[in-house]
Amino acid sequence: GKRHLIIHLIGQFNHDAYDQYTWLRYWEATCYLAVNPNKAYSVFLSIYNTFQHKEDIIGGYNTICGIIESIIFSFDYYERLIPWIETVTENYNKGIKPKGIELLARLSANMHTALLFSQPSHKDLGKWEKNVRYLMKGLKITLNHDHRVLVGVNLFYQYLWNGEKYKANKILTSTK
Repeated sequence: GKRHLIIHLIGQFNHDAYDQYTWLRYWEATCYLAVNPNKAYSVFLSIYNTFQHKEDIIGGYNTICGIIESIIFSFDYYERLIPWIETVTENYNKGIKPKGIELLARLSANMHTALLFSQPSHKDLGKWEKNVRYLMKGLKITLNHDHRVLVGVNLFYQYLWNGEKYKANKILTSTK
């Protein structure tokens, strides 16, 4: 419904506004995410360097999350996740971390999913799993129920894959 209207309205802006207002393009990509993840991917990619150039950590991490989500939602070419996993890892090693618990929760869920889908034996999968479990507990009241279920499903599959039936069962009861 409203996504199409917002996409249409943003399309009415002159293209110079796109360069000045990177967040406008971010919201355009976010609207495309549910209806056309490949278009969202291309828009997110086009704005990532602008956020980096502006040293906008919040914009950069939100855009990385959007890129990861668009790849996951397109159900195609999961190897495209690998450079973004590396980018987040490099940023973390440099001490560049997201501000705010909601963004940290979104990034943690996306990193966990990206690793699970593209590199399930990656050395950092356990670290991101731990972050996700901790943040799911801490954000239980404020986190969107659908998002909690989505994160829970990924944890559930990871535990089943690893033969950890007790943990898988615990996830099922915690997402109710």
